[in-house]
Amino acid sequence: MKINDVIEIASNGGHAPAGLIRAIYRASQFGQIALVLHDIERQSVDQILDPVVGSLPTTIPGVVYIDYGDEDRLREAVCSANFIFASTHSFRKFASNCGVDTCKLFSVDCQEMQAAPHLMNGYKQKYFMKRKH
Repeated sequence: MKINDVIEIASNGGHAPAGLIRAIYRASQFGQIALVLHDIERQSVDQILDPVVGSLPTTIPGVVYIDYGDEDRLREAVCSANFIFASTHSFRKFASNCGVDTCKLFSVDCQEMQAAPHLMNGYKQKYFMKRKH
């Protein structure tokens, strides 16, 4: 599996972060993104994405869901990804233990995630170059 980016989606008081999930799907036009579902049901994410999916071409790479407990698929995804965005300390530790370089590992709630489509799918360098000016 070739995943451009892996993003852990964790429950926030029982709710899925709808804005972030929609931004991730839009960014998936440029490469496949894995959503690591941590205490979030696939059906909840599907409900959030239903209106967005219809507004984009059906030929985009899109997103794949990986359950947080599926260590084999998680390992495969984080080892092939350009960037990994962790919501929890446990997932960050998992990615580190898989040998992910710290320069590829970010926090989902870091300020850079406000520009999620610019960070995902290889746009990180471009974003930071603009930011330094």
